[in-house]
Amino acid sequence: LGGLGAVFGFLPQMAILFLLLSILEDSGYMARAAFIMDRLLRRFGLSGKAFIPMLMGFGCTVPAVMGARTMENEKDRRMTIMLVPFMSCSARLPVYGLLTAAFFPRYGGLVVFSLYITGLVFAILSGIILKKVVFKGEPAAFVLELPPYRLPSLHNMLTHVWQKVKGFLIKAGTLILLMSILLWLLQSFDFSLHMVENEADSMLGALGSVIAPIFKPLGFGFWQAAVALLTGLIAKEMVVSSLSMFYAFPLTATGAQVAAAMTGFTPLSAFSMLVFILLYVPCVAAVSTLAKEMNSTKWTLFSIGWQLGVAYVFALEPAAELICQELRQAGHTDLTAEMQPLETLPAFPQAERPRQTATVSSLRLDAVAASGFSLSRGKAADLIASGRVQLNHRECVKPDHAVAQGDVLSCRGLGKCVLTEVGGPSKKGRILIVLERYV
Repeated sequence: LGGLGAVFGFLPQMAILFLLLSILEDSGYMARAAFIMDRLLRRFGLSGKAFIPMLMGFGCTVPAVMGARTMENEKDRRMTIMLVPFMSCSARLPVYGLLTAAFFPRYGGLVVFSLYITGLVFAILSGIILKKVVFKGEPAAFVLELPPYRLPSLHNMLTHVWQKVKGFLIKAGTLILLMSILLWLLQSFDFSLHMVENEADSMLGALGSVIAPIFKPLGFGFWQAAVALLTGLIAKEMVVSSLSMFYAFPLTATGAQVAAAMTGFTPLSAFSMLVFILLYVPCVAAVSTLAKEMNSTKWTLFSIGWQLGVAYVFALEPAAELICQELRQAGHTDLTAEMQPLETLPAFPQAERPRQTATVSSLRLDAVAASGFSLSRGKAADLIASGRVQLNHRECVKPDHAVAQGDVLSCRGLGKCVLTEVGGPSKKGRILIVLERYV
């Protein structure tokens, strides 16, 4: 039930997304947008009619793939069907919300927005490559009836939203619930049907351990993440449910608590996982619809292989770092600093390192970090508990951990500081320390 509740927590955001799509459809603007986009899409080898299925893909991949039926040209239709899964459907939104709240608390909105843009960019790039290599030829002529502008009907919009939300609730109450029960059984028992204390020894842990090395170059080669991605093939919402069960964080967990529970993850590896989830194969329902619309096993397998290949290549950590560099050029330096490995954070030259003298009540990690990074004691403790602070380049989640002279404290997004000197107690019984700050 914990995993199921974690999915239900994102229902309001999904309802808002469906409402906005319904307004576009009901007002008559969708067809006009397709007409306007025809000239732009033709530069990438697509017809303007591809715009409507691709826009619908932000809601759900299944009706978006079926929406390509209106395209008369077989090549255009098949290429559109292959590109629609790159649009970030609403089922991925709970996963984005979970990981961005945990690893990008200050820039969650920016990270989610960048994922939507990344999906569009990869759809366009895939369209260019496929048009030049596989689907050669000119797109079909664009003919479309434009409906009149009209004020959206509140009744129609609410009915549309309710149908989508109802479908999600039915999926959550049946498929996701059954899968959560199955996952619980698989992670609680071994192949001899004996209950295990360590989940790594369970049937699910054994399966995840076999496929986890595949994801090691992506930065998240853990059996929990590998199995969560497998369950995402059933329904993308299952990724949230699986992570909640495997890492044992409660429904009311804050982002910092989730980050602390997901041991081994860094902001960069979390971003790589988000990119992989964005680009890899959609759910079983979408794949079955794709196979039916393609009406060809060869084209279906080619589409699945293309999506997996693109997802794996561009979720590699070097590719994720490249996206970070693009964000840096756009001016989001704090975000990119959060996503870098701590050891590679830039530092001032020796002569320019600012020295600062401070007093602390004790040589605890939270007290020294608060002074070194100009934070409150409580904020420093939260950062330590979330795993964002490292002591001597090793993760330390204990705020009361002892710090000694010469120790290096690192914090993503804030830099590093070195405890260079520890003096005697001051007049008020506090300890004098000298820090050298990196940025």
